[in-house]
Amino acid sequence: MKVTSSASFGLLRTLTKAPLFRPNARTVFATPNSEDNLVQAAVSTVIFKDETLEKIILMKREKPPNMHFWTFSGGSVDYGETIATATTREVKEELEIDIILPPNHVFHVADVLPTPGKPLSPHFNVICSVSYLSPDYREEIEKMDLSNGGSVLKVSELEELDNDKCIPDLKKLVRRAIQLHSIDYFQ
Repeated sequence: MKVTSSASFGLLRTLTKAPLFRPNARTVFATPNSEDNLVQAAVSTVIFKDETLEKIILMKREKPPNMHFWTFSGGSVDYGETIATATTREVKEELEIDIILPPNHVFHVADVLPTPGKPLSPHFNVICSVSYLSPDYREEIEKMDLSNGGSVLKVSELEELDNDKCIPDLKKLVRRAIQLHSIDYFQ
């Protein structure tokens, strides 16, 4: 299915709202190619060590965009893949850890513009989820050498991170996830 950015805003809004209520809905976004400015779904997950929300797992990107910035694990959603499957797959690929997704894990859908200087790059819609480490990793996580520059940080230390070294809205998204957790949104 081809969806061009010039004619798809209403359709895009419809497609991206579905996962908020049905996280296992299959995506119907196009796979980008060099001839079209297409819409592509991507996932990003805020990974907490456990339900206490005291520690978070972030990674430093080793490639563009946002190279050397603190960010969440994530990436493109493959055609026909669920948001939940894409989220767990990306975390496993990037950090080599397993996560648990609560039932209402999707909490934010961000519209992200094409990469500057690349007019034919795909237009990404990033779907943000919250997750917790699998119990198998909770005791050992701080001793593990996480691939891709992953690091365990105390949530209280987030404010000390230099904003110029974080992806846009990183701190805001963590605060939003914590706020929603406090009202049992993820239960």
